Amino acid sequence: MRLIDCRNFLSRYAAGESYKPYGGPLQDGTNPPSVFNNHQTTIGWPVDGHVIPRDKYEHRLRDTTPDNNEVRAEQILHFLEAEWDTAVGAYGLDAVTEYIPFHTNEQSYGIYIPQRCIRSLGHLLDGWAQKLTAEPDTPPESIHLDATANAPSQSPFESLTQAFDLAEELLIRYRWADHQLELLATHLADFTGIDAYDVYHDQNRRLDADEIATRYRLLRQLDRSTACRRLAPSGLYDPLLRRMTAAFTNNNRNALSQFSSKSPQTLHRQQVSVLSSAFDINTTSSEGFLADDLPSRRLDRSVPTRIQVYITRREPDSDYGTITNRPGTRSLELEPRPISRTDEFERSYQKADGTLQRDVDDLVEDIKNRFGHLTWKGMSFGPNDKRYIDVTGSKRLVVQIDDQTKEVTLLDFGSHDLPRQYGFNKV
Repeated sequence: MRLIDCRNFLSRYAAGESYKPYGGPLQDGTNPPSVFNNHQTTIGWPVDGHVIPRDKYEHRLRDTTPDNNEVRAEQILHFLEAEWDTAVGAYGLDAVTEYIPFHTNEQSYGIYIPQRCIRSLGHLLDGWAQKLTAEPDTPPESIHLDATANAPSQSPFESLTQAFDLAEELLIRYRWADHQLELLATHLADFTGIDAYDVYHDQNRRLDADEIATRYRLLRQLDRSTACRRLAPSGLYDPLLRRMTAAFTNNNRNALSQFSSKSPQTLHRQQVSVLSSAFDINTTSSEGFLADDLPSRRLDRSVPTRIQVYITRREPDSDYGTITNRPGTRSLELEPRPISRTDEFERSYQKADGTLQRDVDDLVEDIKNRFGHLTWKGMSFGPNDKRYIDVTGSKRLVVQIDDQTKEVTLLDFGSHDLPRQYGFNKV
């Protein structure tokens, strides 16, 4: 971003109207920007069709006449939990939210939260709160929702709406930290005469950057969110936060061991140092100001004129508390996928040792029954009908998808570089 554009943005932001009069923000019903849809494709989810500014969004949870084509969330909480843990385990809360910087696009910049994530997390928070209350001695990370168990009749939340409010606030507050860091970077650009935010963003905040420490530092800022804490049932905020992020922290336990004992304030200051290093400056003397002053700006006084928050939807929603987007349209794929195998796959399978064959068998079973819950790769940088997935740390499986029949063809599995043979330009 040009230095003059950074300074113009800061002037508009200080005046309380950061969007240009002729260029934004996005209006209700507008298509999401392609960078957001690419984010969803990378995660392996269907792309959303339009945005809704937060001040126009409603949860729509009132009861309606049951429809046989609709899937009620309470019937599939275990599927929602598996989908959530798979996405968060791979990418942290980056998987279920997006922040488009104004350095990238001044018109569409803002915080983007898919409706399906609010709805899924809201139901999960309600289910987890009930289990945490019923099993107070069970560590939050060990709580799992059972499809066959009868949930306690009384939820610790005053209503399901309160659980949805907490879900929405958690996801927005996570990305609010990203916005504050970009705002700080723009002040640093004004101060130093060099804009290095793009360097920081490419190294730390791209979905494919795999920057575990940054994701954890931003996640831990939720520990000190008063706005989120007051929406949770008494005494349950911290356990719910631990359960919500358990898949990410468990999957990265070794990498995060040096950070887990740090306070949220210390972790935030560390992230400020990471940002400042992109500008090649030392923030030791002013780190306290840089880390603590800007994040004190209130979100409720910034939305929607300084920054917009968008809820994204696939299509007009008529589900009112179910998990589908529309009667007859399921957000989750509950039916098994048909599987076929190529000769190349069969030859590789026969050559594999017994341990690898069992790993492949387990993965194929998951592809058949849990296709949409798996961490697929290559959707944004390969052929439209193909994707790949890790079998082990060094082996990958490439598949082809028939959009009409939903059949999954197992093309081959092998070395880490195998996807290149099938048209993936990076692996």
